Amino acid sequence: MGIEQAITLADLGFFLAIKIISESNFPEKEKNNALKLFSQTMVETAIGQMLDIQKGDSATVMELKTAKYTVAGPLQLGAVLGGAKRNLLDQLDKFGENLGVAFQIRDDMLDGEVRSLDQSRVEMLKYAGLAKKIITKITNDPKMIKLLEELVDYMVERKK
Repeated sequence: MGIEQAITLADLGFFLAIKIISESNFPEKEKNNALKLFSQTMVETAIGQMLDIQKGDSATVMELKTAKYTVAGPLQLGAVLGGAKRNLLDQLDKFGENLGVAFQIRDDMLDGEVRSLDQSRVEMLKYAGLAKKIITKITNDPKMIKLLEELVDYMVERKK
């Protein structure tokens, strides 16, 4: 597959997501809010990708390109469609950003793209710890707390 086809395929994925959300059976208010959030997430992801291509600030790239797209955006999207309140969305955003950055640092470590494994591990664990501190602001359900803590542990301890 060539570059042009790959770009077109990625565009198709974005358009299909919009189509799926807009044709879903969720209430109109939730669908509209989800489409706004999805659009914002895609804008932030594109900005993060442009910064990555230009070798921009790595912390900003991790936040915009990875954390928003991989963790924070999807968490918030599900919550929006479920009718979540603003406070929960804000907590999911913070949780997702911290977990997403920890995930990206781990990914860079696995790919050998870091200068210091020890320093990167400390930074990764800092973000994972911040994510874990937010969990009790998201839910007070013991099963959900355990599940989210296991998710954090998995994402920073994974081997691939």
